[in-house]
Amino acid sequence: MSLNKLGKDELKIVAEELNLTVPEGAKIAGLKNLIVNSDVYKNDKELVQSAIDYALAEIKNKRLDSETKLEFERIKLAQLQKQLELANIQKNFPQNPDIQNPSVCETAANINVETLLKSVKTLTIPVPSRVESYNLFFQSLEKAFKIKEVPEQFKGEILLNILGETVNNLLVHVSEEELNNYTDSKFNVPGKIDLLLVANIFYELLKPERIKIKDSQLLLVNSVFGYIVTGNLDSINETKVHCGLIRDEDLNKNLEKFWKLEKIEEPIVKNKERLICEEHYANTHFRTKEGKYVVSMPLKKEPSCLGNSKDIALKRLGSLWNRLARDDNYLNLYREFLRDYERLGHMKEVTNETEPKIAYYATHHGIYRQEKSTTKLRVVFNCSSLTDNGISLNDIQYNGGVIQEDLYAQMFRFRTYTYAFTADIKMMYRTILINPKQRNLQRIVWCESEHESPKIYELSTVTYGTVSAPYLAQRTLTQLSMDEEANFPIAASVLRNNLYMDDVLCGAATLEEAIVLRQQLKGILKSAEMELHKLCANHEKLSPDPEQNYNFATLTGTKTLGVSWKTNLDCFLIKVKVCLDSSYTKRDALSNIAKIFDPVGLMAPVISKAKIFLQRLWRSKLEWNDLLPADEYREWQQFLVSLENINNIEIPRRILVAFPEVIEIHGFADASEWCYGAAVYCKSKNLKSETLVRLITSKSRVALIKSLTIPKLELCAAVLLAKLVKRVVAALQLETAELYLWSDSMIVLAWLRKEPMDLKTFVQNRVAKIQELYPNQLWRHVPSDQNPADLFSRGVDPEKLLQQNLWFNGPTFVSGDDYPYRTINCR
Repeated sequence: MSLNKLGKDELKIVAEELNLTVPEGAKIAGLKNLIVNSDVYKNDKELVQSAIDYALAEIKNKRLDSETKLEFERIKLAQLQKQLELANIQKNFPQNPDIQNPSVCETAANINVETLLKSVKTLTIPVPSRVESYNLFFQSLEKAFKIKEVPEQFKGEILLNILGETVNNLLVHVSEEELNNYTDSKFNVPGKIDLLLVANIFYELLKPERIKIKDSQLLLVNSVFGYIVTGNLDSINETKVHCGLIRDEDLNKNLEKFWKLEKIEEPIVKNKERLICEEHYANTHFRTKEGKYVVSMPLKKEPSCLGNSKDIALKRLGSLWNRLARDDNYLNLYREFLRDYERLGHMKEVTNETEPKIAYYATHHGIYRQEKSTTKLRVVFNCSSLTDNGISLNDIQYNGGVIQEDLYAQMFRFRTYTYAFTADIKMMYRTILINPKQRNLQRIVWCESEHESPKIYELSTVTYGTVSAPYLAQRTLTQLSMDEEANFPIAASVLRNNLYMDDVLCGAATLEEAIVLRQQLKGILKSAEMELHKLCANHEKLSPDPEQNYNFATLTGTKTLGVSWKTNLDCFLIKVKVCLDSSYTKRDALSNIAKIFDPVGLMAPVISKAKIFLQRLWRSKLEWNDLLPADEYREWQQFLVSLENINNIEIPRRILVAFPEVIEIHGFADASEWCYGAAVYCKSKNLKSETLVRLITSKSRVALIKSLTIPKLELCAAVLLAKLVKRVVAALQLETAELYLWSDSMIVLAWLRKEPMDLKTFVQNRVAKIQELYPNQLWRHVPSDQNPADLFSRGVDPEKLLQQNLWFNGPTFVSGDDYPYRTINCR
């Protein structure tokens, strides 16, 4: 970041970019002192460097602009000189009326080329040194050819002589407006012939400009129709080879984001594509007499643009049979899945031998999951498989975007119910029919034996594998809620607000309300030929139907959006599988961290400890496959042994007392040089004076590798907390709840009580963001030993988290009514 190489103009620009007042008549030394002595130079090196880079670029651009203008003026002057010479020639040598005589033309054709070259040169501007000026050059050259009546056979030779060595590197400038006429992205694809010309006029259409394509045998030649492509192409090998590459560089970048950003999901906003799909769905969906929904895929383009896909599908079927023939169990599961598909009417054999003009054949493969209790193998249809012209069915579909709220919001709401249950919608996609007019776009080929001839089938329902399938399924459930709201009002609300894909997470304040809700859900789904199954609840009267043999007390639990829910104890469990080894690499460490699925941050202090360790490995410049040094190996081994203790932690699902009258949201922020984070708690109180304080969610971030001061990291934690509280309040619809935001940094609390414009850039931007979300009156000071977010700063061993009542239930003062208060000095 040196100022020594900058001139006076550059230094002025740097000073202005840093908002410094430049005195009139300032010299280079004075400008340097002004910049070096400024606060921003001392405190924000990045901003200064960006100002220097901007100044250098600005001066360079001005210099280039000046040179370009000078070049154009020189060319204009040359044009005027040539026009003056031309006027003198025409004045002194009037045109000979006999020039049109054939014998005279014949004589002219024999004129010496050197004489013609000299005469043309007198009327042509000099060969330009800049690309932008070549159009003017060629205009003057064509004018000279016309005036001197140069025969066609001499034009090329004269042009080459004038250009000299320049011809080897000749570039032709094409303006942006002209470029629009040359954009034919499919010039190499055979298409309809627009005009057929006889060969003897072809060369009359050509113009002098040529562009050689680097590292190829192609040449672009200008013509009256625009540039045309000529030359040779290497023959194309029809054999397709697919190669996968995992680059450590990309892995490094992704890991870097690990501590640079941990996204808090924003509320869903409708975009243009979503609006198009909404209009399309409203205009095309309908119901059968049985109540089933029939929908159409939202297409961006006409399906006639699709190429041939049948040959590719047949070739992939052959490859699939190579896999099936080696594993009888896999084959039987695959075969049974597709038999069931056909038996239920979800696909039908095509018996018409006439191939339609428009059809798309999807390839398919199996996904085997041993841990599944019901369907261990599922056949997946690949509608991203390319046709022979490079376009797939998914390429011409809108995806529709996301309608339902994210997992984060669903988990928050699920924890508010006194009586809760989960279920899913059986074969949700396959209960929704695709319009018969589009079923030719959902074809597959299949045979039950590799010795049989393949048969053609059409998939009749919404198909997982098409990009629009999630949207169509979610939008159909929303439509069902609107169509049947009068008959099932409570269930209709659940379909709109408590679904995550096909998972239902809902509940009620009383057992009676929950039972009615369960009945309504079954009824509203049955009206559309759908079925609710895999029902689990925290009360035996809500669990599977009474006629089924069922022992509530012995339940082991279920998975709810990836988190284990032990229903008979009504608590969450975070399950982790630990694999100990005699050595570990950096890649192994990252893999172990990734196995901990904790969507709402209930185990954040433990994960923070792992993140801090991983960043230390990053700083040590270890490669991904390098073994950990002895000290780091022992530390990581100890952590993994301790990690198994997470499996013993039971986290209560409920965060509210029954029938709460008072609800408060308390947020805590803290930071250290290694990590910063935020934790949000809910306090509820009812008329019986029952009080409950529970951790709702948390977020942690490892501090940036580029070190910041502790107060700045504390400020980053405050920004994180403000965003997190905003997300929680929106998801739980608690806009009227009392909010308390806590930090143990007096410096941050003082910054928040100032006007942002009075602060330096880094602090100013973050204070402004916090104040935009919440007023500074909500922020209070909490002693460090009572701040649960302090556990982020150093991380916590898994076995010690079991004893951390502060983490799961917040500081003791929150349970009471007397909150600590400390006057904040803003000076």
